[in-house]
Amino acid sequence: MFLGNAFQVDYPPYLYTGENLLIELCDSRCSRTGIIESSYVDEKDYTQGSKCELLAISMLSAAQSSLTTSKIPEMNVFSELKSEDPAVFYNVLWVEWENGIAYRKALGRVFKDAWEKQDLEEIEIALG
Repeated sequence: MFLGNAFQVDYPPYLYTGENLLIELCDSRCSRTGIIESSYVDEKDYTQGSKCELLAISMLSAAQSSLTTSKIPEMNVFSELKSEDPAVFYNVLWVEWENGIAYRKALGRVFKDAWEKQDLEEIEIALG
């Protein structure tokens, strides 16, 4: 997957205090496939269009409700999700490798259909 546009989201105070940077994820055809979300990655920490390595860690099914859409901001932003109820995602880690050890850079979600269209491989990892 590739890193796309970045934008800031203000969460309701009961969910999170502060802003998170959200970065669109795109496939090789520049179609949106998901989002990376982080409170500690800054816009200067990534390059739009650069490839990022993602590891799937779990799945998430989210109904179209006001509580869900406030916790999962892409449900408000991505028009392709508005017709899906429930929307299904893979929760992913954006990792960078150093000496054979994967380090988490941020968390994200990828649309189930988009994830399953990727050229996937199963690997064993050591997280640092």
